[in-house]
Amino acid sequence: MNVVDFYKKLSLILEQYRDLSITYSSALFQLNELLNEAEKNSLRVNISENILRDNMISKYDEEISYEEVSYEESYDDEENEEDQSY
Repeated sequence: MNVVDFYKKLSLILEQYRDLSITYSSALFQLNELLNEAEKNSLRVNISENILRDNMISKYDEEISYEEVSYEESYDDEENEEDQSY
């Protein structure tokens, strides 16, 4: 396991917990298992059980709602807005 794998697995746990497809106790168990696996692989991660608190999950919602728009898409949107204003 490398750090990217760790954070992919962590994201999956948070997503499942947020979507209520797993319970708090299940999310906590999976998080502890993941932290143990990281320790066995000598990964230095600073994640605590507090990440499962409600206010932390709402921050996760804000991050996943972010949509990256490419330059071309934003340029096309601006052209469409200009066309509609005439």
